[in-house]
Amino acid sequence: MNTVAVVVTNNRLALLKECLKAIKNQSYKLDAIVVVDNNSSDGTKEYLSALSDSVIKPVFLSENLGGAGGFNRGFKEAMKLNADHLWIMDDDTIPDEDALKELVKATSTLDGDYGFLSSYVYWKDGTPANMNRPTLDSENWLNNIDSNLFKIVDGTFVSMLVSADAVKEFGYPIKDFFIWGDDVNFARRVSEAFNCYFVPSSRVLHKCNSNKFTDIVRDDVNRIPRYYYEYRNRLYNYRQFWGWRGLIKYFNTVFKGIIRILLKSDHKILRLKYLVMGFSAAIVFHPVIEEYDLEQNGRKSNNVF
Repeated sequence: MNTVAVVVTNNRLALLKECLKAIKNQSYKLDAIVVVDNNSSDGTKEYLSALSDSVIKPVFLSENLGGAGGFNRGFKEAMKLNADHLWIMDDDTIPDEDALKELVKATSTLDGDYGFLSSYVYWKDGTPANMNRPTLDSENWLNNIDSNLFKIVDGTFVSMLVSADAVKEFGYPIKDFFIWGDDVNFARRVSEAFNCYFVPSSRVLHKCNSNKFTDIVRDDVNRIPRYYYEYRNRLYNYRQFWGWRGLIKYFNTVFKGIIRILLKSDHKILRLKYLVMGFSAAIVFHPVIEEYDLEQNGRKSNNVF
């Protein structure tokens, strides 16, 4: 089976080197490693260009397309390499030595009947990474407990093994998301039709700066513009997967966010600005899902899931 890793990076060369070293040291060897460089300016392009390792396939983007755009391109490149499994991760993901082996072992246990598999993700202090906890399938999560596999309905692009069949059926991550929510959207689409599982024996370290959930009220002021995408993309996902319940939940989140900003944060005007901008953009946000085709090129689809 052809297994291809996809790593997306932007201006984090030290982390990328650590990530690639851990991938190369896997006990289960990969056929290829696609590295998508989101127009880095820290020497990443020069580093990747100088590598003589034929397994590593660098892709250089002329502009920063965000994590969503990077993964969209990475999926396409992996499919061009005839991948059977795509192992997806950010550049701050450091897999344990047997992380991929355990995921591939799970595919055998499942006789290949899966859409995606998610690893157990821990933070720098060894505790579970809060941002990367998958959501259990409330009705069927115990179906494969004897195999230590737990059925889930979503996951994140921090060590997700995706079947090529799922990509052929549901297309690529939505590049228009730019950042935040593209992985959950992709996972939710896939889990509607495929069995998807959490594999706790596959372990990876997520070397993100904080182990707290994103919070526009308390986040560093330099990161506030990112929340435009958070509030825009969240409404799209809630609307697509939860209908009216999702809309009610979203408006409740926005209302609470405004109140908390007014009562508890600094730079109130800036935080409110990006919350309102994201909310306003969300109302008319109808991104395109690119489908897989036999020529292994993404084509636009008007069929929004």
